[in-house]
Amino acid sequence: MRSRFVTLISYFVVAALPCVCMSASVKKGVRRAKADSMKQEILAQERAGLDALKVGDIGSFARLTGNDAIFIDSSGLASKAEVLLHVKDFKLNNYTIKDVRFVKISSKAGSISYKITEEGVSRGHSFSALAYISSIWKKRKTGWECLLSQESAAKK
Repeated sequence: MRSRFVTLISYFVVAALPCVCMSASVKKGVRRAKADSMKQEILAQERAGLDALKVGDIGSFARLTGNDAIFIDSSGLASKAEVLLHVKDFKLNNYTIKDVRFVKISSKAGSISYKITEEGVSRGHSFSALAYISSIWKKRKTGWECLLSQESAAKK
């Protein structure tokens, strides 16, 4: 009788094991799908900011930028107010984004990094640039906001 009971329990364990493993696999797939969804949301916000600079819509660019945001480039650190002063004399004509990488920081924040090729006009002078950009975005009550953006010149 005891042997039959042990055999019966063994069958239940063997039958349940794939369900447990599948459950862990499904959870991992759901987490990956959520991260991919967040990546696409943040990339869309990043593009919206760049598109705003293409049409000179500083208001939209400002709404995508957190009040406490920090920008970093070869000139140093800048606040949101300083960047908004700079971009009023800046127009992006064209850009391409390549090699996008994403790191989920929390359920409401993520970091995106990519290589950008851009052409435009700054303070009356045409430019073309190749750079690496990393940005940290957080979803707040009002929507997604960029909290930190760092740009490094890339070798052509």
